[in-house]
Amino acid sequence: MVPDIPPFKDVVIENDLGFIFKCENIDSLEKEIRLFLETNNDKKKYGYEKYLSKIESWDNLASIVLDDINI
Repeated sequence: MVPDIPPFKDVVIENDLGFIFKCENIDSLEKEIRLFLETNNDKKKYGYEKYLSKIESWDNLASIVLDDINI
């Protein structure tokens, strides 16, 4: 669960990693927490395995994040 600001939002959307809430919006955060708790959160449902398989090292992770935000 991340706020709807780059690069967090972009990484979550691109890799189907979870939930996004509106930054600085308590109602949005509460809604997403409730949705998270009510959803079957089997990790295979999300793109965790795919995302983690792209990470080979800390340098690789930094590269992935920077590419996601187009730096």
